[in-house]
Amino acid sequence: MSIDLTHTIKKIQSHRYAIVSEMEAKINKIKEEYTGILQKIDAALEILTEMNNACLNCSGRGFYKKIDASGNWDRVECEDCGGTGRAK
Repeated sequence: MSIDLTHTIKKIQSHRYAIVSEMEAKINKIKEEYTGILQKIDAALEILTEMNNACLNCSGRGFYKKIDASGNWDRVECEDCGGTGRAK
């Protein structure tokens, strides 16, 4: 005895295709939305970075603090700005 499930298989395949198409449309819509937002953020960051005079690593202090092996705070010169506190 042979069972013919071709109609059911084709129906499921069609349903799967419709779901994948809907998913891809939603993903593309979300990508477009976030791309626009990210472009605005990137533009703002570019302007602010150009205006900034302070080193990003040490926030313009020229140093940062870290705990040494004995548990005491150590003042360490910033490697990025060489201790000047200025952005490069």
